[in-house]
Amino acid sequence: MDHVRMIIGAAPMKKIARQKLKEHWLESATVFIIYSIFAQGLSQIFLNSKRDVDEDVVTMVTQNLENIVTITLVLVLLTFFLAPPILVGGMKYILKLVKDEDAKFSDIFYGFTCYWRSFKQYFLFNLIIALPILILVTIAILITSSMSQRVDTLLLSILVIIMILFLVWIVYAIVMKIGLLFKFFVIADEKFQYNGAIDSLKTCYSMMKGNKAHLFGVIVSFIGWYLLAILPSSIFIALVPSDTALIWGNVITLIPLSFVSAYAFATFAVYYRILRGELKIDIVDEEPQEINREFFKEIVHKESQKETTKESEVEIPENAEDENQQ
Repeated sequence: MDHVRMIIGAAPMKKIARQKLKEHWLESATVFIIYSIFAQGLSQIFLNSKRDVDEDVVTMVTQNLENIVTITLVLVLLTFFLAPPILVGGMKYILKLVKDEDAKFSDIFYGFTCYWRSFKQYFLFNLIIALPILILVTIAILITSSMSQRVDTLLLSILVIIMILFLVWIVYAIVMKIGLLFKFFVIADEKFQYNGAIDSLKTCYSMMKGNKAHLFGVIVSFIGWYLLAILPSSIFIALVPSDTALIWGNVITLIPLSFVSAYAFATFAVYYRILRGELKIDIVDEEPQEINREFFKEIVHKESQKETTKESEVEIPENAEDENQQ
């Protein structure tokens, strides 16, 4: 596959995404409610529901600690084994929608038909992201355990270095997540030649060569929509201080977030199809100012060439030969 260098802005792709979602907003939002639940993690949702904004964190942890830990571990395991096919299924649905195929709600379960591929991709991706931080945490624990009551300057310097490395890991994680954003698209795309999890991740990353900053800009363009989506729940929690306010706040947040997620991933699906060479966008209609500038530059260049040609030509008068003969 030839490498594609993205030059168009986010606006044309978002326009196409809106067109594809035009008659499918509600169904797409429903699909991405399920997608968002598993993407966020069942355990995280459970812990958020147990946390009250007016309750002391220590008190919350100490109450029914054993039950909370047990339920959390069970939900972590469920997420670990159920999230991969659900995440692939969400990409299958949105990819079919962008391709003008018959996208159905049942596509969310497509990943179960290729469960092993989905699981390997999910596991390997999380390992790539988490392995460096696990190494740093292990080093930090070993250093902390070796420290005496007196903080040695050398040990303190090592901890500072670890903190710097932690910040570097954050940058690394962002770069890898952008570079491997299409990790589940390649599983959902039946036209993609799958040769194993490692090879597919390498292909995803190679597709993004020179395009990571561009894709980051596309992602950033949705920040305003995501902030707008969490605004209703923030207002609700602030105005309704009760024990269940946080739970209902999460529910209220999930609904608008599902619409924004559908919009964002439809745009990413358009991006993916362009990278795969399956879709071409006519940027003449989308970016007329840029095209017009180039057009006028070309016209001016042609006119200047004509002027140069005229100046280099020597015009001989018709009666020049008669005058010479005289």
